[in-house]
Amino acid sequence: MPSRRVGPHGVRRSAGARREGRCHALRGPGSRASRPTKPAERSEALVEVLTTSLEHEPAADLERAWLDEVRQRVDRFDAGETEAIDWAEARRRIRDKYGFE
Repeated sequence: MPSRRVGPHGVRRSAGARREGRCHALRGPGSRASRPTKPAERSEALVEVLTTSLEHEPAADLERAWLDEVRQRVDRFDAGETEAIDWAEARRRIRDKYGFE
């Protein structure tokens, strides 16, 4: 019987798997039984995961948030609630407040 050792993350690895850098999970959602076995199934599973991850489009949410922030800053400036300063003054204030050189 081949020698088996438990590797990182509770994964049992045979001597051959250790030599070749492969490992097989014993149980859990990523276990061998629940993984696709054919290359086409693997490709389909990968496409599904990637498609699902892109549906939310967090970059679009971030862009909207920045546009809202810019509008609010311009509105506060137009209302006289904030002052404009040049970059040299802004840099000096940052350096004084946070100690950057």
